[in-house]
Amino acid sequence: MEPDEVKPSLAAWLSDQVHYYSEPEFYHELNRAPKRERAENTRKFIRLSFKEARLDKEECSKIREKLIKILPGTTENDNSDRKQLAECAASGIEYFITGDGPILSKRNEIQEMFDLTILSPLEFIL
Repeated sequence: MEPDEVKPSLAAWLSDQVHYYSEPEFYHELNRAPKRERAENTRKFIRLSFKEARLDKEECSKIREKLIKILPGTTENDNSDRKQLAECAASGIEYFITGDGPILSKRNEIQEMFDLTILSPLEFIL
C-alpha cells in the first residue's frame, strides 16, 4: 500500500479506536521495490505510524502452507503476499487492510479459514 492510500485510515476520529500494525514481511517487500526513494519514504512512514506485529513463527508457517491452496502463485510477490497474510493471522490481528486485487478476490475463502477480516483501505474507513 502507498502512504497516500493509508493516510485517510489515520484520521483523528479513527486513531483513538484502532491500533495499526505492520508485519515483518512488509519490510522485505519494501527492500525489493524498484523505486528506492519511495520505498524508504514508505518505510519511515510505517515505522512512525505502526507497531510491529508479534507472531508465532511456527503458526505462521502452518498458515502459509494452507494459503498456498487459496493463493497458489509462485512469484516472489505471491510468496510475499502469503507471508504477510500468515504473519497477520499468526499475530492474532483481526483485520488485514490491502489494496491487492488477488487477495481481495479470495478474501471470503481466506476469512473462512482464519479469524481475519480482509478489507480495502476504503472499506476499512467506512
